[in-house]
Amino acid sequence: MPRIARSETVDPRTLSQLERDTLVGALVEVFAEVFDGVDGAYMRRTVIDAPTERTTLLLHYSAEGKIVGCFAILFYVREFRGKPTIVVRSVVGTMRAYRGQNVNITWALRTLLEYRVKHPGQPMYGLGAMGHPSSYLQVVRYVESYWPRPDQRTPDDVLAFMFDLADTMKLQRPDPARPLVCRV
Repeated sequence: MPRIARSETVDPRTLSQLERDTLVGALVEVFAEVFDGVDGAYMRRTVIDAPTERTTLLLHYSAEGKIVGCFAILFYVREFRGKPTIVVRSVVGTMRAYRGQNVNITWALRTLLEYRVKHPGQPMYGLGAMGHPSSYLQVVRYVESYWPRPDQRTPDDVLAFMFDLADTMKLQRPDPARPLVCRV
């Protein structure tokens, strides 16, 4: 199995348009191996040009210098229950040949902790756009408070907040009968 040769942290807002275009192309190649329907417009909308307060990417490179993985953490600030509220979303993809090297968790925890320390007292939530039912089962298993959940009705203000976030993130909701199912 090939190894990740190096990793670097990038803020896409600091890149030139040409660098952003090149990055989008590289990320589409990585994510298209993992997920169906990924194209440049999707990658721009959900990661590179997302309307966040902060976006940071951990890019992983092969020995040949090709991007083979990405862990993006996006920090949105929205009003919820009368307070500015931080919502964290992550987007992760690694080419199959480079998986299993445990290279993301330390960086992700440090990034989240640094942001949290800079925003003390501000409510903070995570948004999980689960790509597979097994991911949702992990949330059910390890997270104390989450929505939607099978044993309780989602409170109206939480539901409205979730819809607002989906709209902000430009997530498509293709089935009106299942409004919390989004195309990610």
